[in-house]
Amino acid sequence: MTPATSSVLDKNLSFVQGDSWEGIPSLVFDPAPLAAVQSARIWFRDTWTSTQVRAKLDSSDASQLSIVDANAWSFLVPVQFLPLKAGTYVWQFETTDNTGVVQTYMQGQIQVYPDIARP
Repeated sequence: MTPATSSVLDKNLSFVQGDSWEGIPSLVFDPAPLAAVQSARIWFRDTWTSTQVRAKLDSSDASQLSIVDANAWSFLVPVQFLPLKAGTYVWQFETTDNTGVVQTYMQGQIQVYPDIARP
């Protein structure tokens, strides 16, 4: 399966380096897959072919990524600090359901803008 993309979501994910990242207030898969979700991760890398992970959010830490409802496939990514320098990164949203199936359902690009304010 090819992961879904959204230029609107990509634009909303962008932020200024050093600022708090706004996260994703609500992410729901509708219709939800038949098996409940067990875990989720978001990976941020330099390019689609890069193996270097620049940041990772994991549902094992609810302050990073929270599964709101495992059966309804509902998620929340809270406001938080992302340690990304100015530049363009690719991201992927990967899940594992309770039967062990791993699937990347979404992917895109995120822009981190330089902070023009000097301390």
